[in-house]
Amino acid sequence: MAQGFAAAFEEAVLRIELAFAEAVEEVLESAKTHLEEFAPVGREGNSTNPPGDLKDSMVIEGPVGGDGVFTGSVGPTAVSAWDGVTEYGHFRDVGGTLIAHNDSGLMTFTIDGNIYRKSIVVQEGAHYVAAAYEATEPEVDDIVARYLAEAIEE
Repeated sequence: MAQGFAAAFEEAVLRIELAFAEAVEEVLESAKTHLEEFAPVGREGNSTNPPGDLKDSMVIEGPVGGDGVFTGSVGPTAVSAWDGVTEYGHFRDVGGTLIAHNDSGLMTFTIDGNIYRKSIVVQEGAHYVAAAYEATEPEVDDIVARYLAEAIEE
C-alpha cells in the first residue's frame, strides 16, 4: 500500500511540475502577443528599420528549469539599420538620441513627402514593454491556476 501511495504521489508531483512549465510557456506566448500588439511599427522613410521590423522580431526563449521552477524570456531581436543604435528594441522602447556618423554629418528622412536632413534626432520612447507587461500581468494568476487545477484533477 505504501508503494502505491508513493508512486501516486510521485506521479502527482510530475504532473504539477509539467503544469508549471506549460503555464510559463502560455504566459510567454501571451507576453509575446502583447509585445507585438504594442511595438511601434514606424513609417517608411521615417525609421531606421522597415515598418513592422520590430514587431516581427519578437521571439520566446524557454521555458527552462525544473523542480517546479521555470523561467523564460521574450523580446525583440531586430537589429537597427542605423550604426548608432545597437539594441533597436530597447532604443525604441525608452528612446534616445541619434547622431549622424557619416561623411556628410546628416541623416536624411522623408516624412509625408518632405525631405529632412538632421545631424541629431531625438527619438521619444514608445514604452511598449511596460504596456505589454501591464496587459500580461493580470493574466498570469488565471493561467497558472488553470494548469494546476488540471494537473490536480487528473
